[in-house]
Amino acid sequence: FVYLEDCGHTIEADGLEYWLEQEPEKIGMKKCPKCHSTIYNNRRYQHIILQTYKAVKEVKDLYNNNKKKHTQNTEDMKRDIQLILRNPKVCNLWQSHTTKLIKILGIGTNKPKYLNDRQLQLIRFQAQVLEKATNVLHSCDKEENKNDVRQRHYIPTWVKFENNTKEGKRLKLNLKVIVKRIMERDLTVAPQMMREVSCELQRQMILPPYWKFQEKVASTSSNDLLEIKDIQAKLELLMDATVIFDEELDRKVRKLLKESEKCFGGLGISDGERVMILQAMGLKQGHCYKCPKGHIYCIGECGGAMEESSCPHCHATIGGRKHKLRRDNSVASEMDGATHSAWSHHYHNMANFDIDNI
Repeated sequence: FVYLEDCGHTIEADGLEYWLEQEPEKIGMKKCPKCHSTIYNNRRYQHIILQTYKAVKEVKDLYNNNKKKHTQNTEDMKRDIQLILRNPKVCNLWQSHTTKLIKILGIGTNKPKYLNDRQLQLIRFQAQVLEKATNVLHSCDKEENKNDVRQRHYIPTWVKFENNTKEGKRLKLNLKVIVKRIMERDLTVAPQMMREVSCELQRQMILPPYWKFQEKVASTSSNDLLEIKDIQAKLELLMDATVIFDEELDRKVRKLLKESEKCFGGLGISDGERVMILQAMGLKQGHCYKCPKGHIYCIGECGGAMEESSCPHCHATIGGRKHKLRRDNSVASEMDGATHSAWSHHYHNMANFDIDNI
């Protein structure tokens, strides 16, 4: 017989040994077969007690480590959310939404609110949507384009997009609908909805260049339109609102927009390079022109067209006669901001001078 010091019961040795060596359903310390009190002290079966204790300790350590890791991940997630919500651009555009999320998180209070994993993941996704929507509205800013990798995030050089334009207002309206849809969620968000919203935001990023492309097509002559109708048909198919706009689709659309520049022309240079070219040439406004397909060329002297030539890119006829530009050529306002040719300004000034002296 074996005496159990912890509870005071005496158990037959063979029966107790069989009891202690059984595999339990749950990991835990060995217990008395009569009263189920935990056995801590027994010299005869001390090796079994120690072995069980080590197994229990390993489980506790694993639980504590996972709990500590989960707490750290939660804190990191909250920190990331706060960084997004404190972004001035995000706050200015979505003030009511950022205020709501800050209140839910309890930022700035002595007792932050407890949020379960699902709630925290929802808030993080909502903050990410606000940040992405902000980036979409500022996607064509000069500072962002300066660091843009053209092969990956290509936007045609003829796109000049501002928030106060017709396209800007239209884009902002689209983004408000998307943001409202995700901000209405208050408990959790399904993975499918997260993917749909992310893809739709990706589509909004490319919409301004696509709208500009449509405008270009509408203002292009019928002969040139034949060259880009294939690109237009492909773009319309890819930009179908019923198709999920994933990364692969995005790359295809940007590639087609890049190909369209061969038909429309375009500078193909950054603003910094454009300014350097103008400074090196030393020409005033109104000396830059473009052929029917949009390729840039310059006229020196007074800036008036005195002869015709052919475009080195598309071989279209450029220039003009007797200071008169061909009708299918135009002033390249995107190059130097001019709205009239330099010769027309010169002629206008001379006319004013003569009138004043009469």
